[in-house]
Amino acid sequence: MALCGGLRKIPLLRRELSLLSKQYREATVAYYIYHKSCSEISTDLGISMEMVKYYLFKTRKILKEGIGMTREFGEKSYNPGIFRMDYWGSGDNTCYWQLFERKLPGNILLSAYDTPVTMQELSVELGVATVYLEDEIKEKLCVFGVKHC
Repeated sequence: MALCGGLRKIPLLRRELSLLSKQYREATVAYYIYHKSCSEISTDLGISMEMVKYYLFKTRKILKEGIGMTREFGEKSYNPGIFRMDYWGSGDNTCYWQLFERKLPGNILLSAYDTPVTMQELSVELGVATVYLEDEIKEKLCVFGVKHC
């Protein structure tokens, strides 16, 4: 009987894993999926073993809390908005238009336009795992000259 309850939680666990930030996700997957030791993970990620242990501890807490929550994807997960940009001035602006001709980058901007959002909130709103959003956001920030690329 307990096994059936555990099997029902697998989709919830996957959902919550998809919402983890990169650091937590990489440490957790390495430990639980690839069965690496904390020492190996520490070496692979270039962080202290204490930090690996912290990530694993914190991830267990995050997953336990998240599995108990009801999460509903936002409207943009099934009804993406259309990003429009007006440009006044001289010069070539095609580089900016090309950045947002795809739905995902445009909807990232639309979702965070009025109010700053976390990566997790953005993931739920768009119905896209954080692992895919991280690269997309990093790429766009680099194009705009943000230094943390």
